[in-house]
Amino acid sequence: MELPRGNRIASDNIEKFIHVITNLPDNFRGAIKVFFKFEDRLHKCDLLIDNKKILAATLDDLDQKKSISGRDALNEFLKFYKKSIGDVDTYSFNETEMNLTISVNEAILFKPAIDINDFVKEAGIGEKVEEKPPKEKPQEKPPEEKPPEKKGIIKDEKKWNEELSKLEEEWKKLEEDWKELESMGIIETEEKQDKKEKSTRDDKLGESKVLNSVPKLKKSIGFTDKIKLLRLPGASTILDNIDNKKTVREIIDKLGMDKKTAINIVNELKKRAYIEI
Repeated sequence: MELPRGNRIASDNIEKFIHVITNLPDNFRGAIKVFFKFEDRLHKCDLLIDNKKILAATLDDLDQKKSISGRDALNEFLKFYKKSIGDVDTYSFNETEMNLTISVNEAILFKPAIDINDFVKEAGIGEKVEEKPPKEKPQEKPPEEKPPEKKGIIKDEKKWNEELSKLEEEWKKLEEDWKELESMGIIETEEKQDKKEKSTRDDKLGESKVLNSVPKLKKSIGFTDKIKLLRLPGASTILDNIDNKKTVREIIDKLGMDKKTAINIVNELKKRAYIEI
């Protein structure tokens, strides 16, 4: 699915997917992006959402470079997500970004859109999503749902071209990041990190020193970093809670994480130069 960068407002573990999607504000407009690992392959699922309704869905197998959309994407995701590890990111779009996204993804829009509550019921029991015509009530005909409207289509040609150029630039950057990822090779990168871990174990801080330290981010977390961190469950959640004020102990208490596991994650993030403590 073609999506703008948007504004990331939340990042959670894939185990909280149902909680995330059911607690979106009623007026939320944006996307849910799920990066996860299933059967040793990396996947990405995108859901385009507008006012508690799913407008479109895609599922990409990043390793095999396969992509599906629509009902098939939802069916496959419902099979995978409970058995996977990964992260759920929530991105909000402004009106211009939302209008452009609906326009460029018109071919894969659900008609009618899927109500989130219906989707959650299906996801909770793990059943397949099947296309069924709405049941007719006796003596009452249900109102017909109209396809998502292309709200606020930009009439000013110059403004349209400017917004479209911005979108193309963002996608160009995404393609460059992906090419870099391919050239690096995920498995090779992890092997190098494992070797580095063996040679730098002496650099681990003592448990007490780690817990009482205040971690600080050394760089922003990009698309490539997000893919790499799928192999370190919990790392993204810790990174999202670093504010240069709370200690590691306070972050662990807030997240309710196992202390030993969290300390190992913090040491690994420090070793990979994501944070300093």
